[in-house]
Amino acid sequence: EPLKGSTPLRDPTGAFVVTLWHRLEQDPTAVVTGAMVGRSLQQVHRALMMSGVELPDYRLGLQRARRALGDDLLMSALGSDNLVLLRDAFDALLPQLDNRVFPRCALHGEPHAGNYVVTASGIRWIDFESVCTGPTEWDLAFLPDDAREVFTDVDRELLALLSTLNSARVATWCWVRSRFPEMRRHGVHHLDLVRASLRAQQ
Repeated sequence: EPLKGSTPLRDPTGAFVVTLWHRLEQDPTAVVTGAMVGRSLQQVHRALMMSGVELPDYRLGLQRARRALGDDLLMSALGSDNLVLLRDAFDALLPQLDNRVFPRCALHGEPHAGNYVVTASGIRWIDFESVCTGPTEWDLAFLPDDAREVFTDVDRELLALLSTLNSARVATWCWVRSRFPEMRRHGVHHLDLVRASLRAQQ
């Protein structure tokens, strides 16, 4: 079985850079609380800050999703009403980030439950291709409430804004891959979250 690796990246010479990872075995008997997930993610943040690696801005992923929504062929599986909904959500909410002032942190970028493995040695985070720099609230947008509780000085307004934008981003890519039933289900779920959030703001 091939070792798990990161998404290949092209370097300036046109070659591929590939990293190989040891396989992690999940511990089916382990009990993990939200607080444990939150504290583990804090350790990831500290390690990334110490890495000295220059990281991209967290908004690049949002901007990429917005560009995808402009491609009618790519988004052909998404009905016109929902396509307008996602476009309007990005166009209304993205500018609200421009004047936000916040401490910048090194972030995992997508710390949802599918991106960590619970081993006999504890929680191990995987899939670091979305690492970025930005407000801590961006990573918190992926976490359940009990995992967020270990973080202090959380900007709740910013968290709500980023949670809606993240749902719009996830919905976009789910509908790009809507030929897979699981992606379609996730896409519907995140569309509903965006719709509910925008209605609450009216």
